[in-house]
Amino acid sequence: MVYYTYVTYESPLDGGYGEYFNWVMVTPDQNTADTYYRALQRVKSVTQSDNNGTPGAKVDITSVDRPGAQFWTYDGASGENFHLAARALSGNPKMKSVNPEFTDVFGKIRVYWVGAYADGRFRTFTPRELV
Repeated sequence: MVYYTYVTYESPLDGGYGEYFNWVMVTPDQNTADTYYRALQRVKSVTQSDNNGTPGAKVDITSVDRPGAQFWTYDGASGENFHLAARALSGNPKMKSVNPEFTDVFGKIRVYWVGAYADGRFRTFTPRELV
């Protein structure tokens, strides 16, 4: 069953508390999300690469916390970093060798921007029982 996790940028250093960088992460199941969470906590960075698998810039995640199973917060050099990290793991087989620590979740993560809540664009999902 598809599993959704809300992820928001929370950085006390620059005062950014998720006004703009809010994401929904989609994984095939909770186990994939949990595995990605544990790997991010341990490694704290993902290396970007081009389509040929040539290593590029590192995307650093300073911290990732999980106040709830489906709600995460993170800090990094940029609010964009969570999206960039997931994009580097999104499925091009040549990119797999660049991030061997994430082999178990490679190609199983998609991250989508859900808008800025400060201006009313933050979207939420309707609870299943209301559909």
